[in-house]
Amino acid sequence: RGPPVIDSTEGFYVVVRTRVGSHRLVLGAEVDSAKKHKEGQGGSMRADYVELKTSRLMDTAMQVERFERDKLVKWWAQSYPVGVQNIIVGFRDDEGRVQKVQEMKTQSLPKHVAGKSHAW
Repeated sequence: RGPPVIDSTEGFYVVVRTRVGSHRLVLGAEVDSAKKHKEGQGGSMRADYVELKTSRLMDTAMQVERFERDKLVKWWAQSYPVGVQNIIVGFRDDEGRVQKVQEMKTQSLPKHVAGKSHAW
C-alpha cells in the first residue's frame, strides 16, 4: 500500500461571522489546511487555519520590496479576516523546487513592513 493520494481539487472552506463597528459581516474563504486541538476545560475544539503559499526566492533588494509591498498585503487581506493564524511559505528556485520554508504569523505581517517606504 503506497502513500495517500493528494487531491488538489478538494477544498476546505470556513465561514466567519464578525462585526466592523455597527455592521455585521459574514465572510467566507477557502483555506488550505486546518488542524484541530483541544482547548478549554470543556474540551471544546478550535481550528487553527493554515494557508500555504509559494514565492520565488529573492536575490535583490527590489525583489524583497515588491514581495513585502505586493504579496504580503494580499496574503494578510486573504488570511486575517477569517482567522488564518499562520502562513507557510515555500520559497522556490527558477525550476520550481522549494529551497526554503518559512512560517509567518499573519498577525505580524503589518509589523514586518511598518516604517518602510513601501509600508501598507
